[in-house]
Amino acid sequence: MWKDPIVAEVRAIREQIAAECGHDFHKAMERDKEILRHWKGKVVTMADLQRRRKRAAAVRRKPE
Repeated sequence: MWKDPIVAEVRAIREQIAAECGHDFHKAMERDKEILRHWKGKVVTMADLQRRRKRAAAVRRKPE
């Protein structure tokens, strides 16, 4: 059976993070929150996606 190298890499990283956090889900989530606090990039939220959908729908409804 063929194994996707990207999937294998993601699974290996997931296992590494789980091991670092003692396989504790809550510790892993705290780790992620801490990383996000210091991250300077844009985080897309569900509210962002909903606003984009509404704008796109409004544009489609406008008569020409």
